Amino acid sequence: MTVKGRPPARSEQSPPFTSIADAIRKAVKKSKQRFLVDIRGRSLGSVLKHQLELYNVRNPDNQIKELWVMGAGRLEQIFFAEQG
Repeated sequence: MTVKGRPPARSEQSPPFTSIADAIRKAVKKSKQRFLVDIRGRSLGSVLKHQLELYNVRNPDNQIKELWVMGAGRLEQIFFAEQG
């Protein structure tokens, strides 16, 4: 993931959830609802995927409709957990 125009340090680990969530929250304030996050050559780990699935539950004032993650040559849709 590129943050403020700087390429990430080379790592096989997923980027931290907080970096992605902060970028989404900023964009939601500009009325964006659908997102494609490119984590570059990194893979989408199970922990990050689970955190992203909970994004709308954890951010009730900044909910989004659709989220896709591109990483390690794969495009994956994130299906959000239901509140409740």
